[in-house]
Amino acid sequence: MIHSLDVTQVATDVSKQSCLFMNSYACIGRCLEDDKNGCTVEMAWCDTPTNLESFWPHECRSLSKERKQIIFWQFHRSMACHIYTAILAKVLKGLCDDGVPMSYEGRPVVDILVLDMAEFDVSDILATKGPDSCLRVRDPVSGRIFPILATHEVMEQQIELGELGCSRLGMKIPEMTPDICSSIKQIKQHRPLSFKGSVPHWWVAVVVEGVNRIGKKEWIMVHLDICGSAYDSAALVPSKETNKDSLVPLKVFCTPEYVMIPNSDPKLKHKLELKPLISERNQGTETLSIALQPKSNRYFRCYHKDDTSFIGVTPIATYVEHQVTESKIDDAVNYIISYIKNDTLPSIATIGSQVTVCNIQSKPELNGRKGRIHSALDGTKNSTGRIPVLIQGLKKPVQLKPTCLRFGSTPSQYQSKYELQRKHKELLEDDTLINHISQKQKNLANAALNKYDPAVMKVLSSITSGQMAFSKLADPEFKRGYERLLKPPLSTLLPAELIPRFQDALELSNHRKAGDAIKLINIMKSAKQRFLEHDPSLVHGDGSVAIGADSDMMHLTTSVVSKINVDLELRYVFERLDDLGLYVNPCKRFAV
Repeated sequence: MIHSLDVTQVATDVSKQSCLFMNSYACIGRCLEDDKNGCTVEMAWCDTPTNLESFWPHECRSLSKERKQIIFWQFHRSMACHIYTAILAKVLKGLCDDGVPMSYEGRPVVDILVLDMAEFDVSDILATKGPDSCLRVRDPVSGRIFPILATHEVMEQQIELGELGCSRLGMKIPEMTPDICSSIKQIKQHRPLSFKGSVPHWWVAVVVEGVNRIGKKEWIMVHLDICGSAYDSAALVPSKETNKDSLVPLKVFCTPEYVMIPNSDPKLKHKLELKPLISERNQGTETLSIALQPKSNRYFRCYHKDDTSFIGVTPIATYVEHQVTESKIDDAVNYIISYIKNDTLPSIATIGSQVTVCNIQSKPELNGRKGRIHSALDGTKNSTGRIPVLIQGLKKPVQLKPTCLRFGSTPSQYQSKYELQRKHKELLEDDTLINHISQKQKNLANAALNKYDPAVMKVLSSITSGQMAFSKLADPEFKRGYERLLKPPLSTLLPAELIPRFQDALELSNHRKAGDAIKLINIMKSAKQRFLEHDPSLVHGDGSVAIGADSDMMHLTTSVVSKINVDLELRYVFERLDDLGLYVNPCKRFAV
């Protein structure tokens, strides 16, 4: 067993550590107004990455330390929100894939989603005057003043300024793909208020299981926004630093888990759409009502008005699959996962926790082996933070880094798009929803067929016909289909209990002795076929074969067993195949 990590603490660590990879060299050149009228500044550039101290010049004495910290984080998190969210999403998925359990207030995480809005309403912030208004930046050349919040209108103006003009504002020119340009044009033409007062925004939500007021099971969405400080001065939490005044951006709030339906836009087939529909008990009967959040919750404000904006939902596995990889994102993700595991696993792992060894470079033959945490961590953990693990096949425990361990007994903490569709399809088929969901939406929700490539179909055919064999992984095309099938959303086609075994088999197929093992398996298989063709009556009722002590088959088997026994790594492969139920280890049946 392993204790769980609180998902809000994980998000806090991500919010803080991601700053190491999202360096900004922009700082305040001079303050033009004090906090009585809001804060207007001109920007400058530093030779080194800026922090809270170097961001502000000494002249800005009228601003309090708290106000300076709020504006600092507002400036830094008002840009590249999609990158910060991608880092958080990938870290959460990476920890899940390593078997690290996460929870919120003791409730285990059962799903992870990336949420986004093309028209996130910030009009009230832009209209606010005084000390709570957003930071404004003045271009010293043109004299134009821009709010730090990059609304669609501001992005259009920044493009007009060009790269040099944006650099004077301490910003980068927006990346405008044809799709983004088309979207802004449509918003400007059809929704002018949204064009002036909304921004694109991303955040992450985890789903946990809860119980409602009548004792019925329900699911709760815990929203995690590490860029929330751009829109909310209260979206700052204490970091783990000893300095109690040190704050990092994070906004956390909870809502019910809303109904999710397929997106009607052909370009957004990988996404779902959030609908604020939940069931409530009214005078003893189940009815459906729209569960609106207060208007003060800007994340769900779009559902209070009749417009076309909505919250998009991308399941974490689908999001990572579609995410364009940037080196700085991958570097940040790998570093933060290592940081969290090294910092927390020694304190939450318990004696006897089952682990799988991974990422060992000095002894790669140990990768893929199972093991258990051996002894009390507080007493045996050395100064490097290593964990004692008793690995299968070894007599003494090995001290391993937390980053070299994957916990195997943790249930899946996220669902694929098709699992979500299946779950919410059952809600959509409920008669009580008929008055609230259009027929078009119901038809979309029921369209769940997908075409797979021949390699995947080949693997599925082998599994359903009972002909799945480890030796088939020697075929590159078969292995490619096997790898695709084990990844969401295709993995939903497999029984959940089979997936860990198939994943272990895939990992074992990468062992350097796997090819030799497959050759021996094929030799045994061919010999057995020839043997039975000669005398089919040798097959017993349970499928076993009667082999004479002096038969050619026995001589061949003895030779194979001898080869396996003299090679420790080859013997390990056959022992694992036997453990996984993929091939009977001949060394167990025939002693040499």
